[in-house]
Amino acid sequence: MTKEIISDSTFYICFLDDINYPEGLKKIINSRKFKFVIGDVVENEIKKSSNYPLIKSDLSKVREKPLPFNYGEIVRPFLGISEIKKGEHEVIGIAIVYHLKGKDFILILDEDGPRGIIEKKLSRIKSKMTGTVGFIGRCYCWYLIYNKEEAINILERIRNSKFRVQSHIIDKVLHEIEGCSP
Repeated sequence: MTKEIISDSTFYICFLDDINYPEGLKKIINSRKFKFVIGDVVENEIKKSSNYPLIKSDLSKVREKPLPFNYGEIVRPFLGISEIKKGEHEVIGIAIVYHLKGKDFILILDEDGPRGIIEKKLSRIKSKMTGTVGFIGRCYCWYLIYNKEEAINILERIRNSKFRVQSHIIDKVLHEIEGCSP
């Protein structure tokens, strides 16, 4: 059974632009282990990448488009009006709807502000949340998408890219990769 992935654009842009490794993203997409729930705001953000055409066809085969709705409005009580137009807030709204529908999903969020909303205000969704770096570790340890060498290589590429993540988080996931035996 496939699991839904609800992610902000940061996850996609990490592979497409930050580490320039769309093939790594294609491996996740083509694993057929996931459906990718992508709202309009996130879609418009990732379409801006010059590498988006490299994944567009593959992604369209496993994409689930949520009902047309301004999902940012769901989190409006936690934010200001100008904030609800961001992709991170769209994915939080979609995650709330999917949670209420009893769907099994993974929420990939990297920005501290939106993560804080989940941790403080939406604790029932917290266990479904991870970041891009953590998800890459899962792609080796849990889902067997990457081999160990590739997962480590991706994390080191992220460490040396403009992707904003603290080094200790990468180190933690590298340690987890060393300790797991898929």
